[in-house]
Amino acid sequence: MVASLSNKRPFILVLGGFFVGYFMFISINSHSEKELRSMMSQFMDHHISNEKNQPAKESDDGGVTSGGSGGTEKKASKSQVVTRPSSSKDGAFYTEDMLAKDDEDWEKKECPPKELKDIDEFYKYIDTRVLHCEKPKWLCLSPKFNIRHDHCLIYSFGIDHDWSFDDDIDKKYHCQVYAFDPTIGLPDHNRTERIHFFNLGISDVTRRDPSVKKKQMDRYINILKMLGHENTVIDFLKVDVEGYERQFFDDVLFKTPNLLKNVKMLSMEIHHQGKGKTRRFWRYFQRLDCLGFKVWFSEINPWPPLHHMVRGHVRSCCYELVWARDRQW
Repeated sequence: MVASLSNKRPFILVLGGFFVGYFMFISINSHSEKELRSMMSQFMDHHISNEKNQPAKESDDGGVTSGGSGGTEKKASKSQVVTRPSSSKDGAFYTEDMLAKDDEDWEKKECPPKELKDIDEFYKYIDTRVLHCEKPKWLCLSPKFNIRHDHCLIYSFGIDHDWSFDDDIDKKYHCQVYAFDPTIGLPDHNRTERIHFFNLGISDVTRRDPSVKKKQMDRYINILKMLGHENTVIDFLKVDVEGYERQFFDDVLFKTPNLLKNVKMLSMEIHHQGKGKTRRFWRYFQRLDCLGFKVWFSEINPWPPLHHMVRGHVRSCCYELVWARDRQW
């Protein structure tokens, strides 16, 4: 293994130098330091940990592997997204009778864990859109979700100078949008009559001391209370926070899961590679399924430097997923 890495060092250094220069250039054009550090780290991790054109073995992730040799495929293909709309109310892991009900205490709700057998099983969950959605453009407009123009509420964690989602939601649906990001140097303000920005991040701890230079962070439950939305339906909850989604999941899924009873849709970019992270997300996926959330949209991060090969398929460290709670709202 040491010899293998040693042979790759010139290749890694050349590519690393190229991307360092590239990142320095684009950083001048208002990209966040957080995003650049994340992309550079992920890029180097891929080229160090994966054999060229071989399936990614996640030996640091509790033995999760590809389950076979991927070097025999001569032509790569992108991951195949499968849409499986069904009238069944069963989830990806659990049958309808096992799923959480609204009149239950979700803090006490448990579904039996399912072992992750191999990495293919992990990607199959991501690729399979269990729930059908009509007219998807940011929001799922199927009648059961009852998205009402002028009467919708959006939470958007993670802006990074890209307001396209928030602006589009404002213009198309006239939703009230509450946007959060502690990394872009903006004070609390109203971007428009309906878009309200807060210099605050989401985490599993509370750090709200303006005298401290660290970024201000808070728990989801405290942010809801601050804005008076603890018992209000959230039509769409977007969490795109460059790795902090794990703290969000740890806090909300296992400490305050009853808050999710009021969430129609949850959108997130997941970052699943690294020691223990794939199994950690496998646990999150099962918990979401137990609470009635089903995948209706999934997409690989399109940036090529983050791609690698797994059994002849292009895979990435990062995927965008959207879940919806399958019920009549």
